[in-house]
Amino acid sequence: MSAERNHLGKKAKTFTSNQQRSEIVQKAGEGISRDQIMKDYNISKATFYRIKCSADNINKLIKQETNLDRERSAKYKSLEKRLFKWFRERKESGDSISYSQFKAEGLKLMNEFDGPSAPNAKRMWLYRCWTRFVNLPQFRNAPKCTENLTRRSNQIELFAEEFIKKLIHRLKEEDIRRDNIYVMFMTKFTWRSLLPNTQKDKKKIDIQKLGNDGLTIILCTNVTGSCKLSPFYFYEYKTQKAIKYLERKVAIPQTLKKDTLNQQILANWYNNHFIKSVIKHQQETNVSGKVFLLVNEHCKEFILSEDTMQNDDFEMLFFPSKIFRIFPLKQYIRDIIKLKLKKVAKNFCTSYDMNIYIKSIYKSWTNCITPAYIKSSWHKFLSDSRTEENTTSTALV
Repeated sequence: MSAERNHLGKKAKTFTSNQQRSEIVQKAGEGISRDQIMKDYNISKATFYRIKCSADNINKLIKQETNLDRERSAKYKSLEKRLFKWFRERKESGDSISYSQFKAEGLKLMNEFDGPSAPNAKRMWLYRCWTRFVNLPQFRNAPKCTENLTRRSNQIELFAEEFIKKLIHRLKEEDIRRDNIYVMFMTKFTWRSLLPNTQKDKKKIDIQKLGNDGLTIILCTNVTGSCKLSPFYFYEYKTQKAIKYLERKVAIPQTLKKDTLNQQILANWYNNHFIKSVIKHQQETNVSGKVFLLVNEHCKEFILSEDTMQNDDFEMLFFPSKIFRIFPLKQYIRDIIKLKLKKVAKNFCTSYDMNIYIKSIYKSWTNCITPAYIKSSWHKFLSDSRTEENTTSTALV
């Protein structure tokens, strides 16, 4: 049985509850084959044998949990019944529920029904309810939820398809070469999100110095991957408190969070970084023609007036955010970069030198994000378009 892997190539972890482990032990005792059990519960051979060897301990835990469940059920029956009703209705409507949402609803209901009084007891009781609810067979399989989620996914697919059709029509009508179709992403990494995971490491770092500030990156490439612009950075801060701790060997723009200066930074990137880099690439590859830049519509708030970015040879098109949900490139790039940044986080936290992160981002973007991957990621959307690459008219991807 081959283990499922995520897009970074790592094995996807499968977590089993005590109830599921008990079921595995029971099925193994009934003579159901190991391979069938592994398939049903999506577990590895090592996990199967580890659970089987721990059968006695698992049965004891299940018995203890059952007794506790009976006590809790009798004591807070009305509260649990009302909370379960809310949980079931949300699930059946196809909504995804996070534990924080579940906990917030539970704490609200505790004002109406009898429940635990101590804060810690409230949290423990809610967590046990959450664990029981999410592991119930009807929600573990969740056919109705799956249908609703599939329906939503199909709606997004249709929305994306409609947008892409209009885009392809323009590409054909205006004879846009595929080397001249660019996409821009803007993503932010806060210092805190990149801290080492272990508590031991965190104790060595004065987190208060870092605050919620972070480095914002603008990444841009054409859809063939033949022209990847150098990353463009700016430091976004909430207050100037953390700036004095940071060392900046490389001069980068600074901006107050949600300040209008963001507009000037983006205008500077567009006019002096993007346009100049694209023109240089066109001259080097003997490519001419109009250039389209696809931008997430969330960036509209940072765009200055049309006059500021007026250029007859360049046009900015806003990509609906819904399409980005099913477009893998941005998330793939972010995951790759974040993985690399976490490896140098300790070095950053000893010197607060932003150049450590900047170098790592540049290497990730240059060496890990290949032209082949960029090109293939557009296949789903633009495979039917026929635009020119250099001087030859061929299928887009």
